[in-house]
Amino acid sequence: MLYLRVITAIFLVAYVGGLLFLLPAKGFALGIAPLLLLGGVEWCRLAGVKQPFGQLLYLVLLAMVMAGCFYRPMMMQWLLPMALVWWLVVGWVLVGYPQRQPQWLLNKIGMLAVGPLLLVVPWFSLYLLRVQGQGEWLVLFLFLLIWGADIGAYFSGRQWGRRKLLPAVSPGKSWEGVVGGNLVAILVALAVAVATGKEDRDIGYYLLVGVLISLVSVVGDLAESLFKRRADVKDSGKLLPGHGGVLDRIDSLTIAAPLFGLLMVGHW
Repeated sequence: MLYLRVITAIFLVAYVGGLLFLLPAKGFALGIAPLLLLGGVEWCRLAGVKQPFGQLLYLVLLAMVMAGCFYRPMMMQWLLPMALVWWLVVGWVLVGYPQRQPQWLLNKIGMLAVGPLLLVVPWFSLYLLRVQGQGEWLVLFLFLLIWGADIGAYFSGRQWGRRKLLPAVSPGKSWEGVVGGNLVAILVALAVAVATGKEDRDIGYYLLVGVLISLVSVVGDLAESLFKRRADVKDSGKLLPGHGGVLDRIDSLTIAAPLFGLLMVGHW
């Protein structure tokens, strides 16, 4: 299975990296849109929509919201605050799970209703990051923070993990892993700030961004674990050999991209 993970990871990095650095902002957005739509199919399945026709209808809905954001960017002024509220509610549920399980959020209708907040908002956030000056490097900075936090959490959790974070949601995650992920994200942010010639005050801001992105990445990961647990599945799908589904790969990005955009646009 390890070789499958490696091959799939290389393909994904090459695909997304090629779109990021070889195409303009709109080409990048259109190129990654299919990945988010495939994530929408997996979200349908987690919500309990098994019929292909129902999944197709949901894909059409997501595509329409994407198109609306693309041609009417003002839609983000509505979607972004709604996404923020949804993530706050998800965090409230996570810390109280399993005693706290509001059906209006976790049932089929609730899950389908928030799909655009989970998938379209981060997609358009990446596009808005890409259109900034040297936006390709800004997006890469976000990816490096997420990857660094994930790698740091994995290895520190395996080596020193003792105190469980939220065992009812994800038994494998530990507080030591969270600390390790934060440290690596801080190092990534420091390296980027120094490499881009930032002043001391800006370096401190970059370090703060690194910590915040690392922390919310954990929330995104835990949120997907919660919905998978309720659907009684290990992975969100089987599209990516060795990795599971698309949602398994972008769970942290779904919350990190919008926050990173709010923090970094104007500070790059």
